[in-house]
Amino acid sequence: MHVKKILSFLALVVLPFLLKAQVTTSSISGTVKQLSGDALIGATITAIHQPSGSRYMTVSKKGGVFTLPGLRPGGPYSLSVEHIGFSKQDIEAVNLLLGDVYTITVTMEISSATLSTVTVSGTRRNAASLRTGVSTNIGQRQIVTLPTISRSITDFTRLTPQANGNSIAGRDGRYNNVTVDGANLNNNFGLSTEPLPGG
Repeated sequence: MHVKKILSFLALVVLPFLLKAQVTTSSISGTVKQLSGDALIGATITAIHQPSGSRYMTVSKKGGVFTLPGLRPGGPYSLSVEHIGFSKQDIEAVNLLLGDVYTITVTMEISSATLSTVTVSGTRRNAASLRTGVSTNIGQRQIVTLPTISRSITDFTRLTPQANGNSIAGRDGRYNNVTVDGANLNNNFGLSTEPLPGG
């Protein structure tokens, strides 16, 4: 009786290691390099399965290495490698064997084409360049129309999602900068001659 249990247990433990999982896909892996032999990071590798039109994409990582796993076996595949400043490389008629890794090394040449000039322009508000954190502006209209129960500044700091009373984003209220009509109001108790936060 015990022998049957032991054999059953051994069969359950050992059998999975003896069986191999059925592999149904293939993969492409390789390296992207420059003519100088240096690895090229950030190249876009696209493989297209011609019969179905399925697209597989990846980007070369450190050392120029890339991998496209889980590809349909067979083919043909067309492989293209692109990187800004380099000529596009196309590899045609790539056929994959079931369960195998197709290994390739792609050498990229510097493109002779020049990029056209791109000009980006915009304006920014002066206040945005001076701001160093979260801020909320409450105008005269809001002050007049918003309800206030205790005539306290906390009735208005509630408009800021990060506020909890006078504490903003978990910071002690004494270290926040409050201005009224552009003038600092950080010392509204008159306990210090320093108008800046934390004074």
